[in-house]
Amino acid sequence: MLNSQSAAFAASVWEVASRLGNNAPRIADEIMEAAFPLTCSQAREEGALRMLRTGIVSEVKRILRNQDDGPAQGDFSEICAAFAPLVKDLRSKSYFVESAAEYVAIPDLIADPELLDDAR
Repeated sequence: MLNSQSAAFAASVWEVASRLGNNAPRIADEIMEAAFPLTCSQAREEGALRMLRTGIVSEVKRILRNQDDGPAQGDFSEICAAFAPLVKDLRSKSYFVESAAEYVAIPDLIADPELLDDAR
């Protein structure tokens, strides 16, 4: 999933969660057909819809766990002024994370130490 698709999916998760609560299976059931119509159709034909749903529920849980309660940190240098010299050469707005198989934006890397560790 591309970074923009990930952001759109996460926004959908939060919108549905505001109505249904933080119940990952209910949220997944509500949005999976709209978010991934072709994938769901193909999975249904191949008898893999249940496995797809399991993966989507897992991703919804991850999104709900990583709730941002405060303003997002924009880049690494916002941690403290002393850290700025260490990151001055980092110019990209996102970095590839092998475990996620996608580019992840800096605020998301900062929020998730496991992704940050994988990105380095």
